[in-house]
Amino acid sequence: MYPNVHAPYIAEIKAAGDWAGLIRYGVAHSREPELAYRPAMAAAIEILEATRSVGGIRWIWSRLFGRERVRADLRKWLRRRLESPIVPVDLPDLAPLDLDPTQWTSILSASALPLVALCESAAGSPNKLPRLMLEVGLAAANESYTAAAGLGDLSLGALAAFSAGRAFLSLGRAEESEAACAEALGIYRDLAESRPEVYRPDVARTLNNLGGVLQSLNRLEESESAYAEALGIRRELAKSRPEVYLPDVARTLSNLGVVLENLNRLEESEAAYAEALGILRALAESRPEVYRPDVAATLINVGTLLARRNDLEESRAAFAEALAINRDLSNSRPEVYRPDVATTLIGLGNVLRGLNRLEESEAALAEALVIRRGLAESHSVVYRPDLAITLSQLGVVLRSLNRLEDSESAYSEALGIYRDLAKSRPEVFERFLPALLDDLAEVYALLGRDDESRAASAEARAFESRTASDSARPES
Repeated sequence: MYPNVHAPYIAEIKAAGDWAGLIRYGVAHSREPELAYRPAMAAAIEILEATRSVGGIRWIWSRLFGRERVRADLRKWLRRRLESPIVPVDLPDLAPLDLDPTQWTSILSASALPLVALCESAAGSPNKLPRLMLEVGLAAANESYTAAAGLGDLSLGALAAFSAGRAFLSLGRAEESEAACAEALGIYRDLAESRPEVYRPDVARTLNNLGGVLQSLNRLEESESAYAEALGIRRELAKSRPEVYLPDVARTLSNLGVVLENLNRLEESEAAYAEALGILRALAESRPEVYRPDVAATLINVGTLLARRNDLEESRAAFAEALAINRDLSNSRPEVYRPDVATTLIGLGNVLRGLNRLEESEAALAEALVIRRGLAESHSVVYRPDLAITLSQLGVVLRSLNRLEDSESAYSEALGIYRDLAKSRPEVFERFLPALLDDLAEVYALLGRDDESRAASAEARAFESRTASDSARPES
């Protein structure tokens, strides 16, 4: 049994009779519900129990009509909050208690935690939360950060900044995400100077998140540095508590592998993936319901890397294993894992095309297309880009099979989607148009539709010219 690193600090705050401080400590460490959140909240309730009014008529009056009844409502609310940090519970009217600003702000931080948690839930959700819910979570995180700053509560402020960083990234606001992550990281580094046993895991977690933000900004060397530092901390933590930190080691290795692959350091990337996969396979033997999704995700990364190295048979085997896992997971939770089935089918279909197994490639891509059509119908904003990618890839295979009318149909539908998406976000989607127009022009030529072929090719050149002009334009 490992010692609870939070216990001495919870005991210290409890000894001071600071029930509000205990609430804040629990909120700040809510990611550890058994070790920190619940013990801190339980200690706060104990203090409030011990300070109830006592004695004769005055106690009866207070119990029936005064502060004691409201204090009982507060204890009841805290007991309900004790069950889960992220389940919303309506806050009772606490005005008769005449709480001081610190106490009131501490209670509000616990009340707002389910909203702040939306920032994390959105980042980890396979289907992504609606934009409005992300913005609600972000607003709650910003308010929590302001309140924590007013109280001088660093750990509470760090949690709020970290959560805001997650929300910003999910909202596509990467620069703001970087700033929020950097703020959280600075606070956690300072806290870890005096309490490393409590805050080094938070430093690693924030570095891991910052690595993802920097990767999205295409600052790959900085991303690698962040992941590498996070990995070093997590390896050290895993030496003493492998059951807690080995999963984090594996996930950081997978993240690092992606960055190394993007840096074209393929041997290092393969080594990172292989180590991650070995850890996750071992974890999945005892807890398959938790770690099989991570095994599948890492196999997809491995398959993608092997395809880049032209090891197509090994790549096909990796994608096939990932597909089997994701199909099985989707049988019980289709709303969560059907997108992963489609992603795996796309990777497998492209590898089969490389192996010249074109009919099998078409079958895989066609199945992915059916899934992504369904997803795009219910989550258009999220999945229409994926639908367009699938159509364009299917068009390539159909052209290779000499099914030119079907290929033209797939390319044309993909082009229509990209045109529509580019109306609102040209900086993101116009870059896909030249290559797709060239593919379509080639099919038109093979079909003898020369005028349409020339028009498509001319439009492709026009997009390329405009893109080059935009990139060369000096900043004002």
